[in-house]
Amino acid sequence: MCLFSVIIPVYNEEKYIGRCLQSLIVQTMSNYEVIIIDDGSDDHSIEICKKLQNKFCRCSIVSHVKNRGISVARNSGLKYATGDYIVFLDSDDTLSPRFFEILTIKIKEYNYPDILEFLMNYIEIDNYCSIQGTVLDEGLYNYRFLREIFIPTHLECVKNDKYIYTLFNTLRVIRCFLIIENNIMFNIDIKRAEDWSFAIQAFLYAKNMLVIKIPLYNYFENSAGNRNSYQPETFSFVVQSYKEIDQVVKDKYNTFSDYAIERKLNQFEKCIKEIFLRENSNKQCKQYIYKVLQDDYFQKVLSFCREGSEWCDLWSLIKNNRYEYAYELLSNRIKQGEKKS
Repeated sequence: MCLFSVIIPVYNEEKYIGRCLQSLIVQTMSNYEVIIIDDGSDDHSIEICKKLQNKFCRCSIVSHVKNRGISVARNSGLKYATGDYIVFLDSDDTLSPRFFEILTIKIKEYNYPDILEFLMNYIEIDNYCSIQGTVLDEGLYNYRFLREIFIPTHLECVKNDKYIYTLFNTLRVIRCFLIIENNIMFNIDIKRAEDWSFAIQAFLYAKNMLVIKIPLYNYFENSAGNRNSYQPETFSFVVQSYKEIDQVVKDKYNTFSDYAIERKLNQFEKCIKEIFLRENSNKQCKQYIYKVLQDDYFQKVLSFCREGSEWCDLWSLIKNNRYEYAYELLSNRIKQGEKKS
């Protein structure tokens, strides 16, 4: 049995998968297994994987007949994992050469913590690199800190300028038994923001978390075709993620606090703006925006807006079924915002 199971979903990544796997081959320790999930690729991605397969002590390739999405792929990988810790690695990213060495040292030093968080190198298209991740000091954080500070800040139930977190699963490794025993899975119906609920559930069940202030993961911005690409359904995926989280933390945290409402609306506004700016067809754009305006969850969030909020006028129009005016209000807001920028 190995210490780490690395799960890599692959879908048409022939340009980057070699780089990804090479970062595993050059690791200073080999106490890991690699589980490649071929999610219906129809390019040369899996041929590249097979050529490099014999470079690893333990490497398996699991194939899906057709593309089913990253959530299904990760769930498949979890079924085959035998390591103590799960590592989610995207097929166009890489790991630091000492990734497993450093984590192994820390795991033994802190007596096998449930979750280990670390930093990442965020590499932009022009190769500019910045270090991103948690602002927490290095060290072990207990159950009480996770429940009382970490999770509510993650959920954006409370405003906390001291702590800024990310729900990216690529920035942490999680004990396998924590995932399996508590049946934590990715929602297969969510194609974006699929990490959110998974991460929150892991934190809810974890007894502790170790923070390591070293960049161990290399994230490449927009290198894959599906990264940052326009998807008009993003709004519905975000809504699904919020609904799932609301259910997971029901009666534990107030996901409709004033600050939570503010953060939800900010997220929704990004989705709305993306539709207006990226949708080529005016007719299609209006259909997507009307779908947003008629969404029950969006309306529920709007109903919590305090008097004087810039969203109040929109809520008033929607309540009175004046969707044409609501559409124009949003359109004008986006146009004005673009002029200012």
